[in-house]
Amino acid sequence: MKRATRLSIAITVALSVVALMAMPASATVLGGGEVVGTVTLTNPGCIPVASAPAKPTTYKFDDVVLTGAFSDGSTSPFAGPINVSNVKGGSPGENTIQGSGTVNSATDKATFNSTDSQTAGTFYGTFQRVGSIVIVSLNANGKIQGGAAQSFHITVAANFAPAAGQDGFVTPICSASFTGGFGTV
Repeated sequence: MKRATRLSIAITVALSVVALMAMPASATVLGGGEVVGTVTLTNPGCIPVASAPAKPTTYKFDDVVLTGAFSDGSTSPFAGPINVSNVKGGSPGENTIQGSGTVNSATDKATFNSTDSQTAGTFYGTFQRVGSIVIVSLNANGKIQGGAAQSFHITVAANFAPAAGQDGFVTPICSASFTGGFGTV
């Protein structure tokens, strides 16, 4: 990871913790930070090139990490990395130009967990992508620092960067990395 990126993450986390410490006790879950990860397209296949008709896609996400801060106003704020697992999704039809679809479902939720398991929960939602920009809207339920479970909403804005050799214009996109920010709303 580049030095400037590390500094940016550290400043984001520090400012988030300071803001969250001043939060009133009656507030809902607040948080924000950086999200990074990788995604592989599985059966039925890759995202078609821009000139091709939209086709159904299925995604499997790997190595997704949220680094930031969360607070529910009743416990001490959490700051650090949160690992995300069982993330999958798909679209009824997309190509390189655009796509939209689901991230997990209400009956098959993704999970998130801090290394000490004091901040943990589940989520599912939807995504919309235009070009390389992806906006993800997630319904989450979880606990912060061992507090009571609460429902909250997470929005992610990220850049979807295809793997080397996959430009989306001549070759379809079969895997990608993503980096962006997240926040609760």
